[in-house]
Amino acid sequence: MSKQYEVLYVNPPFPVSAREIGWNDFSESCTYEVCLGNRLETVSDSLRVFTPLEISAASYPELDRCELRSLNVPLLKAQLDKLLSFFRPELRLIWVYDPLAASLLEQYEKQNLLYDCIDSFRAFSWSYPHIDEAEQKLVTMADVVLVSAQALYDQKSRFNPAVYLVPNAADFDHFARCGSFAGETDEYKNITHPRLGFVGAIYEWIDFGLIDYLAARNPEWNIVLIGPKQHGLAVPERPNIHWLGIKDYALLPFYLQGLDVMLIPFLKNEITESANPIKMWEYLAAGKPVVSTDIPEVQAFPNSVWIGRDHEEFSRHCATVIRLLQDANGARRISEQARAIARSNTWDNRCEAIREILKKHFQT
Repeated sequence: MSKQYEVLYVNPPFPVSAREIGWNDFSESCTYEVCLGNRLETVSDSLRVFTPLEISAASYPELDRCELRSLNVPLLKAQLDKLLSFFRPELRLIWVYDPLAASLLEQYEKQNLLYDCIDSFRAFSWSYPHIDEAEQKLVTMADVVLVSAQALYDQKSRFNPAVYLVPNAADFDHFARCGSFAGETDEYKNITHPRLGFVGAIYEWIDFGLIDYLAARNPEWNIVLIGPKQHGLAVPERPNIHWLGIKDYALLPFYLQGLDVMLIPFLKNEITESANPIKMWEYLAAGKPVVSTDIPEVQAFPNSVWIGRDHEEFSRHCATVIRLLQDANGARRISEQARAIARSNTWDNRCEAIREILKKHFQT
């Protein structure tokens, strides 16, 4: 978006001790160092990135999460006030992802407000109590609501007539580099083909039973998992299951190049019913075949995304794709079909759709 607009991107807050920044009793006074300091980064002429501070839970261990968030609002508001001063009021558009932002934003006079809803937040195990009510308030406040999945559209359009479905996408040029690298990572040295891969957050929505089933039923396959793992979750332990941890985004096409079949092994629940997986678009941009569980947002591409409705069918589809890849012409056809889909579903495409929405609702 910064190609067309001046953007100030605000990261999630960074927790610090109250003593460290001299924030006593959450008064409304705020020094420049606290409000901005060296945490405002200029990326380009049209893009700046800011990381706000918030008081850490360790500073007030007697408070629960909701109480601590309420106490942090004045500090966050002081920082936001400084940031908003960079923009003339009539040119501001506040673009919000946090469903709990209403408590902060309602302290301001009317702002041009866009809420971008990318998940069913109430379904996460770590969600705040009453997040439904907070999000509904934000949806009602917003001038425009963007959603990434049909299920989210169905939910939010009941509370706001200006809801638009804009699915996720991929950085096509970045992931299309897959296949252009010489050699492969040493981490694959002892991992033989066929390699079935998952790249993404290894969190509570992953069907570990399915991963274990695939590995146990097909000991000649190697399953490679790349990404952060939620604390407390255990990856099944088998000699043909390999968790490689977090990899730099810049290196993901290189790692994808060494994988044969890409997996979306999601459980079926409210989280995944409302998810439009970015990884699907990235896999396709890399020219990779995809096998997924039966979630709504992956249903539209039968020649590139195979749907497994149970463990046995999922395994059977993986075996089918592996056989197809053994023929050079078949492998090339799969790759071309996948990339053709991804080429029409890039972030540039999505930004153009969003620009049309902004023109309709705001002075831009």
